[in-house]
Amino acid sequence: MGLVMRFTVRESGVGDEPFLLLLGDHLCVSDTDRTCSRQLLDAYEVTGQSVVGLKETPEDEVHRFGCATGVWATGEGLLALTEFCRKT
Repeated sequence: MGLVMRFTVRESGVGDEPFLLLLGDHLCVSDTDRTCSRQLLDAYEVTGQSVVGLKETPEDEVHRFGCATGVWATGEGLLALTEFCRKT
């Protein structure tokens, strides 16, 4: 079962409630007093839209992770995505 199918199956169980989809192949550690999960939930509460956690990646490593770009929301530390590219 692929990721999209698993997501679709889980989505039917939560209805309109916000939820976190955490992938075990990436572990994130916060450098603030708020956990990464809390930061995602806070971003959702501000925007009311789906959010994704990103990290800065050196240009020579982008092929390993994929990349995204967008427009920074003033004062909120949020990036409105305009483009993304999956890893090759």
